[in-house]
Amino acid sequence: MQDILSFIASFQKFDVHGDVKALFTEGKCYWFAKILQERFGGSIIYDPIEGHFSCRVAEAYYDITGPIIPQEVVEWETYEQVDSSHYRRIVRDCIQ
Repeated sequence: MQDILSFIASFQKFDVHGDVKALFTEGKCYWFAKILQERFGGSIIYDPIEGHFSCRVAEAYYDITGPIIPQEVVEWETYEQVDSSHYRRIVRDCIQ
């Protein structure tokens, strides 16, 4: 866990104006979750209540702000089966 927190802190260290935090919390959260997944493994999680992506590593959830507690947890890998039309809109509007 400390490795993940140090990695996140390295992004925050240079975020003088809050631009990085805003970037990864207001529209590009999928991409930060992807960065965490590539670096630390785990799963990309989508919270449809918050409309927010995070990464689950060892049963903890992280985004650019650090550890979080999602309101609802859906594995992104299976979200298309849960709501295919919403999945396609998210891919179109947030990921592509």
